Amino acid sequence: MSDALIKVENLSRPHIIDHRNGQQFVVRRSDLKVSQRRPGISGYMRVRNEEQFLALAVESHLPFLDELVIVYNACTDRTPEIAAEYAQRYPGKVRVFHYEPEAYPPGTAEFVSLPPDSPHSLVNYYNFTLCQTTCRVAMKVDADHVIIPEKINSIIRIVRNPWLHPRYHFPTFNCFLGYRGLNLWDQNGKFLVNLREPVTEYHGLFPVSERTWFRHDPRWEILESGHLRHFNICHYGFYHVRFVKVEREQSLKDYQKLPHPDLYKDEMERRLQPQLVPLDEYCASHPDAYGLPEPSRLGIVAPQRAKLH
Repeated sequence: MSDALIKVENLSRPHIIDHRNGQQFVVRRSDLKVSQRRPGISGYMRVRNEEQFLALAVESHLPFLDELVIVYNACTDRTPEIAAEYAQRYPGKVRVFHYEPEAYPPGTAEFVSLPPDSPHSLVNYYNFTLCQTTCRVAMKVDADHVIIPEKINSIIRIVRNPWLHPRYHFPTFNCFLGYRGLNLWDQNGKFLVNLREPVTEYHGLFPVSERTWFRHDPRWEILESGHLRHFNICHYGFYHVRFVKVEREQSLKDYQKLPHPDLYKDEMERRLQPQLVPLDEYCASHPDAYGLPEPSRLGIVAPQRAKLH
């Protein structure tokens, strides 16, 4: 992939300079440039209209990363400006790209039908984002994840301290180190947990190779990592604030209008009919969650909203 396609620096709204019907955004496994990667950990983040929590997510992850790659797509809010501000504040550490072809999200007819190497495929968008990273280890970062420092550090230290590797039975770092997040909800300024879906799927850190590549599934994009040994190290590595967003109720309604709702029937049921309990009550009854910090201590603010019905 040509370096000429990299964003123009120091613009308030960074952008890609080339236009060839979107084909310049299509990547191959060789674009990962595995042999040229440097030691360290790259975070890779795709974003679309994430202005509410983007800054907080970036701030919480940066202490643990050697670089953070942010790639935005089809934004109509201040996401590009916020990303650009961080690129200017942390030159060389935060790098921002504009993925220009619209990438269709899971659940849409286009997501289901498009080939994974289409510039409009979310799978290609993910692989494009991963290809912009330059470190040997990668870590997915979402704009609605707020790191719990004392928890995630237990994973980061394994990657950064080779003397720990024998404890996990590998001579070099060659595995997928997994961690989950706690799904936060809110009501009347208080934080809650949905007992029907308390945690996220596992995210993780992994060594980048041409075998770590996203593939298409009718429901989601899936990282190929079956060749790596998986160790689920941390159950609560971050707070997932998707259900604390101001537009939560509207997004839940939009979920029901997807052309393939049958693919997400279980998720929709758990989210449309949540069983909510106070966060402190959840932590008291789950030993692994005992001592989790109050979300407000990490800068998470619960908006005021009407009661759920």
